[in-house]
Parts: sequence; C-alpha cells; structure tokens
Amino acid sequence: MIDYFKKYKSIKIFKNHNYNFFKSNLTKKNIILVELNKWSYLHVIKSYISNCLSIKFNANILGFESYTLISEKLFRGLFKKIIRSILIKLSLGTYGIYKSFGVKEFVYPNIDKKLIHTKKKLINKIVDETNTKEKFLNLSVNKIYIGDLLYDTYLKKFETETVDIKSSKFTKFLKDALLLFYWWLNYIQANNKIIKAVVVVHSVYTFGLPSRIASKFNIDTYLISHKSIVKLNRNNQYITDDVSKNHKIFKKIKSKQKKKIYKFVKNEISKITKGISTTGKNFKKKIKHNLKIPLKKYKKKILICCHHFRDAPHVYGKFFATDFQEWYEILKKISKKTDYLWLIKPHPENYENDKKFFEIFFKNNKDFIIVKKKYSNQEILKSKIDLALTCFGTVSFEYPFLDTRVVNFTKNHPYRKYKFSLTPRNLKHYESIIKNYKKFNYTYNREQILEFYFIKRIFLNVDFMYLNLDPKRDLNGYRLRQRFFETKFYDNWILNWSKKKHNLIIKNINNFLNSKDYFINNLHIEKSNLKNLNSKTFNSLFFGR
Repeated sequence: MIDYFKKYKSIKIFKNHNYNFFKSNLTKKNIILVELNKWSYLHVIKSYISNCLSIKFNANILGFESYTLISEKLFRGLFKKIIRSILIKLSLGTYGIYKSFGVKEFVYPNIDKKLIHTKKKLINKIVDETNTKEKFLNLSVNKIYIGDLLYDTYLKKFETETVDIKSSKFTKFLKDALLLFYWWLNYIQANNKIIKAVVVVHSVYTFGLPSRIASKFNIDTYLISHKSIVKLNRNNQYITDDVSKNHKIFKKIKSKQKKKIYKFVKNEISKITKGISTTGKNFKKKIKHNLKIPLKKYKKKILICCHHFRDAPHVYGKFFATDFQEWYEILKKISKKTDYLWLIKPHPENYENDKKFFEIFFKNNKDFIIVKKKYSNQEILKSKIDLALTCFGTVSFEYPFLDTRVVNFTKNHPYRKYKFSLTPRNLKHYESIIKNYKKFNYTYNREQILEFYFIKRIFLNVDFMYLNLDPKRDLNGYRLRQRFFETKFYDNWILNWSKKKHNLIIKNINNFLNSKDYFINNLHIEKSNLKNLNSKTFNSLFFGR
C-alpha cells in the first residue's frame, strides 16, 4: 500500500510538471502520432520529442496503441473498451501521463465487420498463397514489405523457434495480422495529408506496421530510446546503417586525436570483453570429458554464438535463412562434410530454454557440444577457437578484438562497412568459407574495430536528454528493461530538472530534426556547440566526461 501511494505521488508530481511546461490545444489541423507504452523512461523522452515535432509541424499529438497481436487480442470485449474510455476521460493511469504532455486523443485499431467483409476474399487469397516460410518472410501487401514484421511477431507471440506454416494457428494469426495491417493502411491513407510524423519505441514486430505504412506516404518516423533518435523512412527502414551513414566523421579527425580515441576505445572494449583470467585449460578439459572421440582428431574448433530465437531476428533485415533454427539446420548439414568440433554457445538472456532446444536438436550429432553458461568469452577463446559464427551479434567486433576470426550469416549487419569480420556474398559462399576455412583465413585491421566502436558507442550514443545515467545500473540493456517501469525515475527527473536544461534539450532535439541526418549524434548536442572537430572541442566532448 505504501509503494502504491509513492507511485501515485510520483506520477502526480510528474503530470503537474508537464502541465506547466507543455501547452497544447486542439485547434491545429495536423497531427503527430506517438506510440503508447507504460515505460517511465520513455515518457520523459516522448514528452520532449512529441512537443518539438508538434511545434515544428503545428500539429496536435495523438497517442496510438501498437501492441495489438503482441500482448493484446485483435478483438476486444465491450467491457475493456468501456474501462479504457473511463481511464482516458478521468486522466488515470498511463493515459493521464500522456495527456499531461499534450496528448488529448488516443487511436486504437478497431476491426469492424465492414473491414472484415471488404477484405475477406483478398486476405484468404494471400493466406492461400503464403504456403512456405520463405513466402511468409517475403510478404508484401500493397507494395509495402511486412513479412519480416509478421514473421518475428509469430515467433514472439507463440514463443517458438520457427513458423509452423501448415498449422491452423498460423492461418488464424496471418488473417488477424492482415486485418490489422489493412486497418492501419486505411487510417494512414485517409489522414496522410495531416499526419506529419510518427514517434515510436519499436520498429519491429507488428509494432512496426504504422511506421512501415507511413513511409509509403513519405511520412517520417522517429524511433527513440534513452540514447538515440533515428529517422526512419523509405531510405532508412532499418537501424543497420547507423555506423555506415556516419563513418566519414572519422576522416575529419586529426591523427593526434585518433591516437587518443584508439587508446580510450581500446580500454572501453577491454571492459566489455574481459572475463575469467584463465588459460582456457579448464574449458578444454570440459570439452575432452564430453567428447566421444579424441579432441586431437578434430582439425578445427568452431564456436556458434547463438541469438535469442524470438528477439526480433530480422531487426537488421533478412539473412541467409528464414530464422535462426534454419541457420542451425544449415550448420548441421555442413558439419557432416567436415571434421570439425562444433561448440554451441546459447544466448545468455534465454540460456536454459535454448539449452533444452539444442539438446534435442543436436541429440544425435556427436560433434556438437553445448557450452555451459559459466564460461566467459575469454576462457572459451583461450582454448584456441579457430572460427566463431554469428548472424549479426556483437561478437563480430568483440572476438576479432580478442584475436578470433568471425563469419557473419548475413549481409545486413551493423559492421558491413568494415572487414574485421567476414561477410559472405550468399549462402553458397558462406558454406564455402566454413568448409574451406584455410582459404578464407582473412586478415583484419584492429584499428577498424576501434573506429567502429567509437562511432557506434560514443559518437552515436547521445545523452541528448542529459539523463546522466549510471553505466552500471542504467545502460546495460537487460537491467534497463527491468527498470523501465520504475516511477521513481519521475522523482529523479523533477529533482534534477531546470529551465536551462529544459531549453537545452529542446535545442538538441531541434538541431537533429532540422538536419538531414538519419541518426542523432554528438554534434547535435548544444552543450558542445561544435562547428568542427578541432582539438579543443573534441577533447571537451568525448574525454571531458
């Protein structure tokens, strides 16, 4: 009960603060659509971005629900609609928070009988033609590509590793997803002249339908987080090219400054790649214990760095298979043509569940061993791994930094501008690389890793809200998600708020909105007021923290 009143008080203070500094009226014709969620971190950020866009385009702010088919059913009962209406009218719960920074209306997909009737034949035709996983992944409707969004939603919703294309569950899901798509298409098409921007937290799953459709009508979407703003449109549908579109900045930096960067970044990467300080002997002993044939008979040791099966596999676009399970099926086939030992490293976030899957999936394959969670990267790599495999994981730069070569399973990844990891041309080339590894034993420049890290984690990691988050507590992805719902963040925000800070944040956001850039970067930040990357301002920006 005490916790409830604390939360209530925190929310009330935050709402009153917003009412004082964000004014709105409904006389404007244009609209900005803002994605709804319950995360306190994002409420603070959305309050500023949505209001900057509102002023820029002289537009009203409308909140919209995007979690249909993820955590909400497509068809809701009357009781739930009545409760929602009451909460909105009385400004209670999350609705009250959004109303406090200018949202007066809320948009919810409403699938009515008319839509179902008019689209029934078309939907049935699409469902009948979508008879393979490849066709599902490649699905485009009205010349809008949505296959990746729906594919990933299916995996997440049903907590599965792959799509059962012949199941009644799939058929119903695809019909519901298409109804949702057509509802959003009708809504955005009818309002495309007055919708000036869309603000989202997600660009994946069915969350991404509004922004994907908006891009067809040349409406920009702004994907936000606590450290970034990304402009999505026809020319930038994925977050893949954040480094690629900013790599030229490094050419502007003088050689003396680059040396300082290399030293600073090397230390930063060392922090994230450090592990148990061993020679790898313990891990090597464990391998030997689990083998049915002597370790020395294997010519190569291959480490498979697995991804979370259901965590938006197509976040960067397509790869050389429809999903991660199919990737492992391909590796299983390749293994039969090699005399390699294959080590499987399940994703740490879902280790136990994935471990059970791999135990069954590789049950009759004596050359595959599952790595226990307790072993660190360094301990594994010091056992002399010849090659590491990933689809698009961070090991693509982390492992080469530790002198282990990596092959990606896609051309769509954040590292494609660099050659510190190997990117195959296609699946055939991928198989050839693994089977003929000596031929493709590539060389790489470690300075490229440092350059990539600098652009990705420093230049494009922007505290545009001056949140001054604790790196150990707030910047770790998994821990941060656990804290998204903490209302005491409102208290900290109000405590550290000032009018000067308020004005600087607005300037930071406007600097980005008024630029031609797709990704906010540290040059947009008002505190540095950079005109060029000279020695003094550069040190102040990156090393005066």
